Amino acid sequence: MAIIKAIVCEVMRDEWLKVNDKGIETVFLEQGLHSHPEVLHQKLQEAIDLTNDCDTIILGYGLCSNALIGLQGKSKNLVIPLVEDCIGLFLWSSAAHAAEHENEPGTYYFTKGWVVAQKDPYQDYLVYREKWDEEDAWWATHEMMKHYKRAVYIDTNCYDASEYFAYTREFAEFFKLRAEKIIGSLDLIRELISADWHHCLILAPGEQFSEVGFREAINQQNSMHTRS
Repeated sequence: MAIIKAIVCEVMRDEWLKVNDKGIETVFLEQGLHSHPEVLHQKLQEAIDLTNDCDTIILGYGLCSNALIGLQGKSKNLVIPLVEDCIGLFLWSSAAHAAEHENEPGTYYFTKGWVVAQKDPYQDYLVYREKWDEEDAWWATHEMMKHYKRAVYIDTNCYDASEYFAYTREFAEFFKLRAEKIIGSLDLIRELISADWHHCLILAPGEQFSEVGFREAINQQNSMHTRS
């Protein structure tokens, strides 16, 4: 029997643990690594190399600012969901994320994991105002958010969302955005855990992840959905 392990972003810990009914051994990497894609790439490859006694490693990541480019399992298969980032994982697919982006391109997303991570422009503002004056801190962070129109909390139904949606509303009020809640999906995470990898890129041992191959797989998947 094939042995499967996983390396997953900390941002989806609650969602992953809720549906991990197979008891897949999982390593969680900190969410803050996304701020430095080259460091995330290094940490992912290190974690892959240190994950032994298995045939396949599931990566709970999307393309993530190209951090996955060049990764390889060496002696193991790698399974990667066909999404740009974690938003697609929480919304079930890259197509669902793309549809949200087309309808509301200026959207800043939250889940519990992102709120807890405290890596967003409002948290930057709180840090900046301790180092700079209030006006400069306000200007710098509002400049980051000038193209955004709404803040959305993705409710994955894994915990009481009230505290985390309250933060989303606070964030939205500070940046003069609309605050909304949408219902997420755990279906793609369930597929990863159940080895139903129809919406994933599977790399053979030694095969390197490439953006071209990844996007070809996404386009093929989206065209199949369109025909259906």
